[in-house]
Amino acid sequence: MSSLYMIVVLLCAVFTVSQACLCARPDPQDAFCRSSFVLRARVLSGPRNDVTTSDDQLLDFVDQVYSLKVIEIFKGKENVTQVKGTHFFGVRNPSLMADIFTPSKMFSCYVHLERGVEYILAGYIYDNKLRMHLCHWHEPWANVTPLQRKGLKGQFNVAC
Repeated sequence: MSSLYMIVVLLCAVFTVSQACLCARPDPQDAFCRSSFVLRARVLSGPRNDVTTSDDQLLDFVDQVYSLKVIEIFKGKENVTQVKGTHFFGVRNPSLMADIFTPSKMFSCYVHLERGVEYILAGYIYDNKLRMHLCHWHEPWANVTPLQRKGLKGQFNVAC
C-alpha cells in the first residue's frame, strides 16, 4: 500500500510541475500593459546556456539565452538599453544588440525562438536581465496583425 501511495504522490508532483506554465495565449493589450518591455527583434543566435548560482550557492539556475538585434522598442526603452547583455554595435548606424533570457528546456515555461526570425517579444526585467517565459507575448512579427501593430505604436500604452 505504501508503494502505491508513493507512486500517486510522485505522479501528482510531476503533473503539478509539468503544468506549472500552462497559459492561454495572452491578449496583446493586456500583455503590453503587464510587461516591463515590449520590443521587435530578430534572433541572431541561440539558445546558449547561462548558469547562475544562487546567493546561498546551493542551487544553480540554467537559462537559455538568445542574442537579438533590436529593431524597435515599444515599451521600456530607458530600461532595455541599460540591462546586462545590451550594447550598441556599429559606427554610422549603431544597432542595439541584446540578450534575452528564458527558462531552460528542463522547465515547462521555456520559449523556443528560431534564428533569423523577427518577433514581438514582451517580458520583464529581473536581476538586470531581459527575461521572458512561455506566458509572455512572443510571436513572429509576420503574425502580428495591422491592428496590433497600430496598438504597439501608441494605443496600447494609452489604455494601460
